[in-house]
Amino acid sequence: MRKGTYFPSLLAHRKRSEQALLSVVQEAYVHGVSTRKVDDLVKAMGIDGISKSEVSRMCQDLDVGVKETGEREVLGFDLGLSEEGAFWTSFLRSLVQRGLRGVKLCISDAHEGLKQAISSVLVGSSWQRCRVHVMRNILSQVPRKSQGMASAVIKTIFAQENRQAAQAAAVKAVLGLRDRFPKAADVLEHSIDDVLTFMDFPTEHWTQISNTNVLERLNREIRRRTNVVGIFPNREATLRLVGPLLQEIDEDWMVGNRAMSKSSMMKLRPPGEVNELTAESLLLK
Repeated sequence: MRKGTYFPSLLAHRKRSEQALLSVVQEAYVHGVSTRKVDDLVKAMGIDGISKSEVSRMCQDLDVGVKETGEREVLGFDLGLSEEGAFWTSFLRSLVQRGLRGVKLCISDAHEGLKQAISSVLVGSSWQRCRVHVMRNILSQVPRKSQGMASAVIKTIFAQENRQAAQAAAVKAVLGLRDRFPKAADVLEHSIDDVLTFMDFPTEHWTQISNTNVLERLNREIRRRTNVVGIFPNREATLRLVGPLLQEIDEDWMVGNRAMSKSSMMKLRPPGEVNELTAESLLLK
């Protein structure tokens, strides 16, 4: 037929061989294999070849959703042209509309738009500024030969047993840095309240919630996969690759060790609350 096709309704739309090819192409795409290598792979299977547009079409079935669970998970993902407050407000509202509640702490670097969105949408949650980013910002104001000394001074703040002692150590650190490195002292002084928020939570959680290391590792994996593609033709193609990747990582988290123990999570329950399961939601940007 010159136009349209004839296909009996009692038969499946794709043969098993076609389904196998589809699965191979989708799996290769998700794992960051370039279109050229996918073409080489298809040719090795005895097929003439496959174009970029055909790869994109075959991968359209990969669009995914996000499940809800009390374990550590990827809460959501989206693409934005900038990190302005409007984008983050819209994104956080979408999470709330999907059922996100009881957020205790948000951890991120110091993007003003994100901070404003957190305060307006996730009312009642605390905000932790990533201490790793703060350390980098401080040391960037210190000559390289003196960074070891400055780093040792700052680390005494985080070695304290509670927030009150850490605040006192921070005051001493600011005074110690003021004469030689005034800009570094200013960065520390202005960020200390936000960078010590994690000390308001159980000590068992401090290592995980004082920084965005989990997210940094996740972002590196995303970049490793997307760098193979280089330029995406549109927004949908980007989400189609990143979505399954995040779902794969999310599933690995589910079957792996808990991010935080059940006993430590119990400490976050309000007094007298025994029947409702209250999990600490950590929103990592």
